[in-house]
Amino acid sequence: MRRIRQQAHFCWAYHARLEDRVKSLKEILTVSDDEKLNREVRERLDYEEKAYGIFVENRDPECIYVVHPDDKFKYRNGYFSSFRNAVLYGNGNCSERYKVVKRYLSDSVRKNF
Repeated sequence: MRRIRQQAHFCWAYHARLEDRVKSLKEILTVSDDEKLNREVRERLDYEEKAYGIFVENRDPECIYVVHPDDKFKYRNGYFSSFRNAVLYGNGNCSERYKVVKRYLSDSVRKNF
């Protein structure tokens, strides 16, 4: 049991992409018989699902999505009001990987002054 708990920790701590972390934790649920661990993993997965939904939804008009491409010399950052458009830009305008972050407009203005 301890070994699976350690695997769960490493899956969460060492995967950079949320998608990979979630996938690994779901795999642990299929092999673990530790009820306490399974409950903790389910709670984490529920939390991440809600947090991701809030991130994607963007009910705050003061927030924008910024796409950071993997190749900054070839592609420029993209700025969007919707997550969907940010992902479309990333898929169509980045060579391999990109990162989408949510920023407050006021943060962008402060950094420029």
